[in-house]
Amino acid sequence: MGKWFIRIIGVLLIVIIASGLILYFTDNRYSLSIKSYYAMKKATSMDLSFESKMGMGENSIGITGETQLTTSPKVSMTEVSMILPVLGNLNIMDVYTSEDKIFHKYNMSFLPWQEGMPILQEDAFNPAMFGELDMNVELLDILKFASVLDKGSEGELLEYYTTDFFTEEEFKAMLVSVLKLDETQVKDWNIKAYKISFAFNKEKKELERISIAFDHDISEVVLSNQFMLTLNELNSISDIPVPEGLPLSQP
Repeated sequence: MGKWFIRIIGVLLIVIIASGLILYFTDNRYSLSIKSYYAMKKATSMDLSFESKMGMGENSIGITGETQLTTSPKVSMTEVSMILPVLGNLNIMDVYTSEDKIFHKYNMSFLPWQEGMPILQEDAFNPAMFGELDMNVELLDILKFASVLDKGSEGELLEYYTTDFFTEEEFKAMLVSVLKLDETQVKDWNIKAYKISFAFNKEKKELERISIAFDHDISEVVLSNQFMLTLNELNSISDIPVPEGLPLSQP
């Protein structure tokens, strides 16, 4: 009886290990989440791009830009452009961070670099948040969240998304904590619908894009909002130089 019990336990262990290996080495929400988590956790640098828009269809305005950051030392450089429906994208400012200091410069030759957080009232989203990506999240929590996502399109990118996991108040709290939106504005929004999606690159086995889209109304006018963050490259940057005109003694 004892030998049969040991054999059964052995077979179960083999099945569990084999299932885990198959799950890890195939493209699915769990293996891609695990690989992405550790890749970002260990990354020494990141090359990112972002886009944030608000409005109604073709009349949407917002910002777009590129961020490069290193983790040791903690330095980042962000170029920010405004999205204009007719004129296209217009560079409006640069943001530079060094450890716990933030500097910004508007795109006017006579304006110097200034210390402090820039404010973009027309968009509410502040790109200075990318000076340091917060990876203080547990892998188990990520896997739990991944388990409730719906599967979307599949091609070079494998998408998973949710439109109903968060309550309206939880979603608002997420906008404030993750995107650093103004809490006093967000609390008055009536969220009509939302979609949070994650797109994984099947060739790189890594997360490539995160997007958050939602509709809210103000005085019975429905506005569409979209935020998209793209991870272009990891570990591709060795050094971020101090911008011209920023005194070396400041950072």
